[in-house]
Amino acid sequence: MFNRWLAALLGSLLICGGAMAADSWVHYRDPASGASMDFPGQPELSTANGDGRVTSTAGVSTDDAYYSLSVVTYGEVLDGDPWTVLEAGLAGGLNAANATLVSKTRTEIDGSPAMVVDMKRDSDNLKFRSVFTVRDSRLYVAVVVGSPQLPAETDRFLASLHLGGETP
Repeated sequence: MFNRWLAALLGSLLICGGAMAADSWVHYRDPASGASMDFPGQPELSTANGDGRVTSTAGVSTDDAYYSLSVVTYGEVLDGDPWTVLEAGLAGGLNAANATLVSKTRTEIDGSPAMVVDMKRDSDNLKFRSVFTVRDSRLYVAVVVGSPQLPAETDRFLASLHLGGETP
């Protein structure tokens, strides 16, 4: 009887331990903006300066995709209609990726206007799903890139985006 109980306990520990190891997501918080996301591994960080803005990017490559969060900080608050700002960000993203728009949906993240966008690039069969959102002087762009399809974790990653301490 004790042996069966011990075997059951060890079996459940192995199963739970395996599940915990397989779920190695890392919570990341951008130090400048306070924006946060859950990544499928420890993100690599980079920063670029130019054209009156600073772009901080956190990114993780896996076997089947690339996950990133870019926070673009402009020198001043982005004035005007936020949807116009998001459309301009989308146009820049499509151009930079040499991709075509598949779909876009308007939504909100933490009270700020946002767009969920699907894009594709036929030349190398890449698929992109992005979230663009804007608040005050920052444009936030979360992206998953996969080929030939997006991984199952795409929505989990994008849904984990939360904006920092600024208020809408």
